[in-house]
Amino acid sequence: MRHVAVDVGHGWVKALADDATTAKFQALIIPAPKSVSLGSFGTSHVWRINDKEYYVGEAASNQGAAPLWGRDKADEDSSALLAVAIASLKCEDLIHLAVGLPLSWYATKAKDLRKTLLSSEWDVSSPDGTNFKWRISDVLVAPQGVAAAIPALANAAVGNWLVVDIGWRTTDYVIGQITDNHEMDVDPSSAGTIEIGMRYFYERVARQIEAVYDVPMTAETVGDQTEIVIRGKKVSLVAMRSDWKSILAAQLERQINAKLENRIHQISGTVLVGGGAAELQSSWPTEVIVPDDPQTANVRGFLAALNGCRCTTQKVGA
Repeated sequence: MRHVAVDVGHGWVKALADDATTAKFQALIIPAPKSVSLGSFGTSHVWRINDKEYYVGEAASNQGAAPLWGRDKADEDSSALLAVAIASLKCEDLIHLAVGLPLSWYATKAKDLRKTLLSSEWDVSSPDGTNFKWRISDVLVAPQGVAAAIPALANAAVGNWLVVDIGWRTTDYVIGQITDNHEMDVDPSSAGTIEIGMRYFYERVARQIEAVYDVPMTAETVGDQTEIVIRGKKVSLVAMRSDWKSILAAQLERQINAKLENRIHQISGTVLVGGGAAELQSSWPTEVIVPDDPQTANVRGFLAALNGCRCTTQKVGA
């Protein structure tokens, strides 16, 4: 039986199996329209999931798919993205699955998500025609942020560490206390979610481009680009990006400090993880640590928890 962890984010889907197989793609999905078959002269980008056909990831982006913005991680589209991630890991037969939810959603949605996933059945065919079927033996639903802290603080010194998990839609934060025996304790009163993520940054850059150059622009189009072409001329986005990154970083730090009050003065340091960690590292108002591969911190934490990593916590979100 394989152990599999999947993080279906609002920006990216990340997946990891216990044999170190990985998958990552944009969290975009759109039904595939009926099209003319070109046989060997055409390239299929269609995933078939339980008799429905979809464009996923980059192919969906090319078709104008909009990001998923809801809180329901068990809805049809989120479930389909999860299925594509599992199939991308070449999973068949029996699997033990780990997934996650933002901290502020965890208490109210974790049980229902686990129940839904345990009862789900998938028959998935990839664009190259390979078919995958599997059964889920059990599901672990982990709180994001807390899970990300497991790999983020794996080599941390004894003390209290603030872990900030910056995603596309939300930012989770938690103080992890590394004890003398190098276990991690988490007080649920030091954990929470801020309903702002990297989309705020990309959206503000897009709106500024529209205002200055009178052209339509989306957050998804801005992406990681530092230069775009408008009416045949190259336009640098470096200054815009720098300004809005500083604004977002300051806003996040201010809100986290307000939530944690005096506890913020008792931390040994701040660790940034998530898809926005590398982007905001240089803009964060105070010195921070960004571990290797911060975008996959949650999915690595999910898998570590599935494999029995020791992390002592009270019930987060209780």
